[in-house]
Amino acid sequence: IPEVPELVRGLLRTGEKSVLYGASKAGKSWVSMHLAASLAAGVPFLGHECVSGPVRVWYANLEIADPYFRRRMRAIWRARGITREAQERFMWEPRKDAVSTAGDAESAVSDLLRRVRQGDFVIIDCIYQMLNGGDENSAQTMQPMVRQFDRLLTEGGCSGVWLVHHQAKG
Repeated sequence: IPEVPELVRGLLRTGEKSVLYGASKAGKSWVSMHLAASLAAGVPFLGHECVSGPVRVWYANLEIADPYFRRRMRAIWRARGITREAQERFMWEPRKDAVSTAGDAESAVSDLLRRVRQGDFVIIDCIYQMLNGGDENSAQTMQPMVRQFDRLLTEGGCSGVWLVHHQAKG
């Protein structure tokens, strides 16, 4: 079996789709934003070396209000000493724009495919925003939606896709 290159040693390989799943308010967005900063700067993530070097990161923020999102990213960049050059590899849409274009996974992926380049990394936070009333605990609802994100790997040539998903509420 041929060895698949790693993006983050021991955690992420090129061409993989990963899901960060957890309870509401568990810190999933914070972790995802740190991953984005690490990949854009080519610096360690949670103590694991980013072996891919710096990559351009697309962050589809579907949940956090814009001022809070910006404040969080600035705090992460400042605390971690992320350079302006690395910050320029971090692409994101304000929440209001991202939510309006992400009516469903197919439209969100089609929109991203017009913008991504070979090797870019994509983070979608949080995929429940694309359910359109579907059941987040149903494989029948989730499977076709999550498969859409494979298009970013195959058609877009993205280096990876990171999906943030909420644990069932209630």
